Amino acid sequence: MDEYFNISKGLGFIHVQDFKTLSPSGINQFFLKVPDAARNSGTGKVLVDGRTAEGSFSTMQQYEYGSMLAKHFKGIQVAIVVQKSLRDPTQFGETVALNRGAKVRVFTDLEAAQSWLGMETKG
Repeated sequence: MDEYFNISKGLGFIHVQDFKTLSPSGINQFFLKVPDAARNSGTGKVLVDGRTAEGSFSTMQQYEYGSMLAKHFKGIQVAIVVQKSLRDPTQFGETVALNRGAKVRVFTDLEAAQSWLGMETKG
């Protein structure tokens, strides 16, 4: 268990969960560890379950993190699941990442994220 989150390998994907906080140091650890874990495992998919995370991002942070997603996760499909209260209705950070070539989507529903990644879902 990392200080900020937990990384595990699922069937064909990397699972990131148990976020403590959306602190700058935690986000930096995310960008340092998760892309390498995905590449080293041979998977091209990451499911980020951030529903336990607390905090928020400023517009500038959304821009910065969207850009970093595109840079660090090149060639990796990333589904991010957050609480409805953390979902930016303008999808600014997601749009920044998509405009820079990232394969990323932000969801509030875990099954929708799993489906987008091509994973089998319960039900």
